[in-house]
Amino acid sequence: MIWLMMCWWLTRAATSTDMKILSWNCQGLRQALTRRALNDLIFKHRPCLVFLMETKKKKQYLERLRRKCVFSSSVYVEPQGYSGGLALWWTENVHISIFTFDKNILDGCCSDAADSVSWHFSFVYREPNAQL
Repeated sequence: MIWLMMCWWLTRAATSTDMKILSWNCQGLRQALTRRALNDLIFKHRPCLVFLMETKKKKQYLERLRRKCVFSSSVYVEPQGYSGGLALWWTENVHISIFTFDKNILDGCCSDAADSVSWHFSFVYREPNAQL
């Protein structure tokens, strides 16, 4: 069974076009069922941005997957061994500037090419800690 954690936000309720964002802790993209689930989510919801947590895959593998999902640009944080890894994919009508990143966060600015509205984002992943 695949555990999914998905969030969609309408980032600009006042504009003519809303931006959909898919954020998913995919817990690794090794299994064909997980990759199929990702493709289905992207096809069904047509997000402009996709943030994947805990990819457990290196950039070369993720780039092949991104191209199959028809996203024009990307940024990655490589996994450490067999854990972690972040990916951010976006479509050609979105402009992204990354300010900072590490193994737990991608921080930057996003703007829509259609209306030039900009907003700040911080995509964060932190592994569970039972001691907190």
